[in-house]
Amino acid sequence: MSSKSFKVIIAGGSIAGLSLALMLEKNGIDFLVLEAYPSIAPQVGASIGLLPNGLRILDQLGCYESVMEMAEYPVDKVCFRDSRGKLIRSLENFNQLMTGRHGYPIVFFERRMLIQILYDKIQDKSKVLTSQRVQTVHTSQSHVTVTTKDGKSYKGDIIVGADGIHSTVRRQMWEEARKMNPSWIDPSEENALPATYACIFGISEGVRGIEKGTLSSVFNEKFSYLIPSGPGEKTYWFLVRNIGETMYGPDIPRFTKQEEETLVKEHWDDQITPTVRFSDLYKNKTSSVYTSLPEYVYKRWYFQRIMTIGDSCHKFEPLTGQGGNSAIETAAALTNHLMSALRSNFCQSLSTVDISSVFEKVQRQREERTWSLVRAAHARQRLECLETPLLKLIARFVTPYYPLQLLKEHWIATYSAAVSLDMIAIPRRPREIPFYDELFRVPATRGIAGLLLYVGYLLIAFVAFRLLFVATAANGTWALSS
Repeated sequence: MSSKSFKVIIAGGSIAGLSLALMLEKNGIDFLVLEAYPSIAPQVGASIGLLPNGLRILDQLGCYESVMEMAEYPVDKVCFRDSRGKLIRSLENFNQLMTGRHGYPIVFFERRMLIQILYDKIQDKSKVLTSQRVQTVHTSQSHVTVTTKDGKSYKGDIIVGADGIHSTVRRQMWEEARKMNPSWIDPSEENALPATYACIFGISEGVRGIEKGTLSSVFNEKFSYLIPSGPGEKTYWFLVRNIGETMYGPDIPRFTKQEEETLVKEHWDDQITPTVRFSDLYKNKTSSVYTSLPEYVYKRWYFQRIMTIGDSCHKFEPLTGQGGNSAIETAAALTNHLMSALRSNFCQSLSTVDISSVFEKVQRQREERTWSLVRAAHARQRLECLETPLLKLIARFVTPYYPLQLLKEHWIATYSAAVSLDMIAIPRRPREIPFYDELFRVPATRGIAGLLLYVGYLLIAFVAFRLLFVATAANGTWALSS
């Protein structure tokens, strides 16, 4: 089937949706983006961290230079601080270390900036429609029909829900599955989405004492801070707190501005550094939002001609920055498998069975990696909130001496297994550690000498390693499990 005659409807014009749209356009696949809000890239007060796994794909899409120009300051120093703002541990020359090993830095800027970059790169902007909130989705043997809130109707070969954690497309997918194949969807998933933490995230400007190019984590009991510096005079910040118990589905709280102000007063005098308090951030804020932090990977990402990507199917804690980067990865995986199917069926249309096979391959490729990253983010958040006596001991006595080699091993596992676009050349950027898809084969397990060296490191800090980056939460409140 010709890629030009195949049409993808994308619900949602944020990072996942516009990344996918740009990937499709570069491969000659027709698409239509339906964005619910009146404008692309509105200011909603959110920042994003871009990591090597996401930046490599953005580099393939021709966005890397624009990202670096707008972000201005790559992360060059990572700081871990205690409740007094006192430095526990720092990683110096972090930009050189990360770029040297993986070819790309870590940068922070506003989400709207990345959305604008993606939108600007799309050549045919007539295919990006605003004020088009998807209301219903119906599938047939040959196409999908999408109706928006204002009564307009659109047809395509497939629809991809990139419309966030409260995805309308996912709900419509469940409705279609109930009618056609009730056993496809686990009914308990409607109320399975868990949230243990909530967060006030904001943007401040002109805060003195926050060094450019720094990323700071501040450990506290039952709450923590993440403070990345941004471009210009901007500082981004996240105040994350444990909401007391894990809430599920419709019981997950939504917060008012008054509740935000109450929480702010409780934390007004918190130390971020020895010279900067939370009040310094909040007094200089240009925007802030108080929201719960659900985290989950859904069991089914697709049904027939309906697919979900990004937060619609996998939702992360913000601490490790993998939400947006993983959305870009899943969009790339979908593009790869879709292009492969279209090339294999050049002379005929893709059937619903063919399309379901594409979607199944995407989920199979991405699900295990996504779950591991979601679990790692949750475990890391538990550590920084000092949730147990053991975690308090680790934060105090292990974090300052945690071997850099183990951190490097973790980065390899995090970044090197990432997806890239099969059909677009990867720009040549020097790096010591190749991504696995750049190799003829994935590396085998380490040899005896390497294994003995690794075991030596584990004997120094194996408990911390498990809790920082690998282990699932197991404190009696909830467990992330596949």
